[in-house]
Amino acid sequence: MATITLRSVKGSPLTITEMDDNFSNLNNDKLDSTSYTASDVLTKIKTVDGTGSGLDADLLDGLNTASTNTASTVVTRDSSGNFAAGTITAALSGNATTASSLATARTLSVTLTGDATGSGSASFDGSGNANISFSTSVTLGTIATQNSNSVSITGGSITGITDLAVADGGTGSSTASGARTNLGLGNIATQNQNAIAITGGSISGTSLTSSSVNFTGGSITGITDLAVADGGTGASNASDARTNLGLGSLATLSNINDSNWSGTDLSVANGGTGTSSLTANNVILGNGTSAVQFVAPSTSGNILTSNGTTWVSSTPAAPSTANVLSATASASVGAVGTYAFLRPRNLGGGVTSPGSTIAASSLYYHQAPGTDFNSYKPSGTWRLMGALTDEFTLGDTSGWNGAAVFLRIS
Repeated sequence: MATITLRSVKGSPLTITEMDDNFSNLNNDKLDSTSYTASDVLTKIKTVDGTGSGLDADLLDGLNTASTNTASTVVTRDSSGNFAAGTITAALSGNATTASSLATARTLSVTLTGDATGSGSASFDGSGNANISFSTSVTLGTIATQNSNSVSITGGSITGITDLAVADGGTGSSTASGARTNLGLGNIATQNQNAIAITGGSISGTSLTSSSVNFTGGSITGITDLAVADGGTGASNASDARTNLGLGSLATLSNINDSNWSGTDLSVANGGTGTSSLTANNVILGNGTSAVQFVAPSTSGNILTSNGTTWVSSTPAAPSTANVLSATASASVGAVGTYAFLRPRNLGGGVTSPGSTIAASSLYYHQAPGTDFNSYKPSGTWRLMGALTDEFTLGDTSGWNGAAVFLRIS
């Protein structure tokens, strides 16, 4: 066999000489056509023919194979060793060509089960027909003894028949909806007797005894008054209905006024006060679910004070000097409760005696003569705490320099 130089073996590109040598070697080492005729190929195949050779021919003499009864195929056995065929033409040999009976007779047996029962047997050797005689017992139902015009079916089922017409006692339909339509039934026919809903039409001359009848439309006339126990009023008029339901005259009122109310005091639990009167000028205190309590004003000047448990009317304690000084020291200038030397814009002006009040718009802070008083205006309302002074003796003859102590009260 010629040697071929491969690039993958050499590891580098082949030279022109190496390539020429490869072509020359391939041409010189080829097999001539005269060396592989059909006879030569067949001879070689026969050397590996047989089981395990791996050869697989699709056709045998031009025919496929089949284990079923298939025309123009070669018969093969299936996985069970069997095959199917139509007519097999062959020449018989041996006893099969002259025998008129079986070499050994066989017994044929028949057993019936089900509605007809019985059994029998006969010997058969092939020389003639075999007749099997046996007695039978057939079990029939009661319908077998009935006349065709008077059949009574009391159990079981009937299937696969044409819908029985209404004229023959059926519904003429195979569905519940179609049956109701054929029988002229409305949707009330599908409701339960203890939960009937009527949404239109009218009912008259009927006694209702169901425990749950619901009417959502239409009208009911001419029936016996529906008892209270059945959800009615037991009456045919409003007055008797109120009486049967235990209603008083209050039930007919649209508004309830003082003249209509004559019951007991409404308790606190029901939104009342638990009392029929309120003591004049007293403070009302809550008392849980019991009637309200009252705190009387008592002595003039008293204030409402908490004792830790409830509220009482008590005399206010006098403020200590330390508390007053502390409050004054911490207050800002001009704050409510502070004092200031102020001058009215118009001397007198109706503010001439202690206790008189004046708006801040008519006051300004006391300052050195000649300064603009509009730059020192207070706010709020003030009370005069002493008499106004007149500073004519200081050389100011305008009469506008009167000043005094004021207390801001708001």
